Amino acid sequence: LIAGAWRASASGEVGYPAVKVADVEAGKLDPFDALFGAD
Repeated sequence: LIAGAWRASASGEVGYPAVKVADVEAGKLDPFDALFGAD
């Protein structure tokens, strides 16, 4: 169950606007704005 969740997390999205976890891990984008917002 834990391993399945870990594998599925790579295709998940975080933050707003949503950013793909795989893109963050690949270094394609910086997740700072999506995680902390502009406020």
